[in-house]
Amino acid sequence: MYKKPKVITNCIANIYALDNERIIEYSFGPDGKGGAIGGLIKFYVTADGEPRVVLYRHDAPIKIIVGEAG
Repeated sequence: MYKKPKVITNCIANIYALDNERIIEYSFGPDGKGGAIGGLIKFYVTADGEPRVVLYRHDAPIKIIVGEAG
């Protein structure tokens, strides 16, 4: 069983973010069978002014579910 999720808002990856971006890291701490699993989330606004959220570099065991808008 994984521990309570952790969110790092001041992560190393954010160093590489552009001026209109913010990158945060999430992880689920060790389950006793190895290291933590997690990934990155990037928030940004396109040149057209459209807000975007991108989940990337996540570990295979993580299931990403996107709810309906609204």
